[in-house]
Amino acid sequence: MNFVKLLIIFLFSACSVQAAEYTYTVRKDPLHHTAIPYVYVKTTRDKFYTPDRYTCRMRNEKKYCVNRRGRAIDGQIVTTDENTVAYETYNDGYQSGETLIYTLDGTLLQRAEYKKGVKNGEEITYYVNGNVFIISHYKNGALNGTVSEYDINGHKVGGFDYKNGWFKGGYCKNERHNFSMKERLAQTQYNEIIPCQSEEAD
Repeated sequence: MNFVKLLIIFLFSACSVQAAEYTYTVRKDPLHHTAIPYVYVKTTRDKFYTPDRYTCRMRNEKKYCVNRRGRAIDGQIVTTDENTVAYETYNDGYQSGETLIYTLDGTLLQRAEYKKGVKNGEEITYYVNGNVFIISHYKNGALNGTVSEYDINGHKVGGFDYKNGWFKGGYCKNERHNFSMKERLAQTQYNEIIPCQSEEAD
């Protein structure tokens, strides 16, 4: 009888471990030489979510995500498209903590901080060579403070000041767009950054 109980416990444990294992990251497809979503990741149940394991809706004008049982997500959501893989951290259903976006070959493109569903803290975007493109700061979802821009070789080319999402002034060392800061002030929309080096970032 004890042997049967032990066997049942063993089989149940094995099934639980298997259910807790999920695979998702990136590797090279050896046949087509392209990056494909893939990976082997051991994780605890309900802590690592791929698109088939959660749903999201708007709540208080913010994205709110729940697992298949309808419970608020506490963990990491992974999404992918043809070009990128994003790792988003959630707490109590809302995006909170660090969000990382990579190319499919593993190059980091963006790092951002969120709190209760909105950007809050530093955001850094990168060139594909790994150098920093733009460093910006957010407060309660709005650009707030200095935005610094760098060229692809790491030299600073511009700096802009924002308050509560609105552009207040700044400079470009080389005005490629051929307009003054006054004109830039008139053109910039809420929470919008117009880079000095837009062609290098593409």
